[in-house]
Amino acid sequence: MDFLSKMKYSISIVLPVYNEESGLKSTLKGLVPILEKTFSNYEIIIVESGSTDNSSKVADEAAKKNKNIRVIHQGERKGYGNGIREGLKNCKKYISMYIDCDNPYDFTYLKKAAKYIKEYDAVIGYKVGKRESIGRSILSKGAYFLNSLLFGLNVKDINYPFKMIKTSFVRKMVLNSNTSLIPIELLVGLRTQNAKIKEIKVPHKIRTEGKSKMGFSSMIIEHFVEIFRYFLLKRRN
Repeated sequence: MDFLSKMKYSISIVLPVYNEESGLKSTLKGLVPILEKTFSNYEIIIVESGSTDNSSKVADEAAKKNKNIRVIHQGERKGYGNGIREGLKNCKKYISMYIDCDNPYDFTYLKKAAKYIKEYDAVIGYKVGKRESIGRSILSKGAYFLNSLLFGLNVKDINYPFKMIKTSFVRKMVLNSNTSLIPIELLVGLRTQNAKIKEIKVPHKIRTEGKSKMGFSSMIIEHFVEIFRYFLLKRRN
């Protein structure tokens, strides 16, 4: 069998979910076939955080149909980063990764990224293509500048949810964020361990299902407050 048609690596995928009924369905529909064709083994960990729609039911039904899907019900909304942290600490496979349930990119890029795992400790995707809004573009550029300045993160895209990381590196990280700061903590964790990182171009897909759970103004305030809070914490340590 050709190496690129079936990777010898196993992978854990974390799906943080809050009111993502339609997004979760379409994500699983597109993701599962790619995982089955590409990796030797896989697990999908859905972290459902007190959704008020039918996300919980969709997750449980998916787990009943597929033994490789597990569901963690947090019972209440604890934050985007918290859901990712909860999922990552339960990952059992060789590679760990989280994916947002808004189908941010073509999942065939997981196959493209996995071919680098033998040589690298992490494969980080950087976004190309249209962004969802001018506001998000401004936020992304501002956050990128601050994160590069404060934490020395020398990657093309910090917040894009395409971070394929060897699980052995994830297990040594100290992750505390309950918010959108979690990508920074992951990258700082990789840098602290002198991880070897490969960056690849991953075209962005505009969201067609559901909507963002946070308003633009509140997202800006929260994100930048968390950046400075984390910076001060790192300085004290």
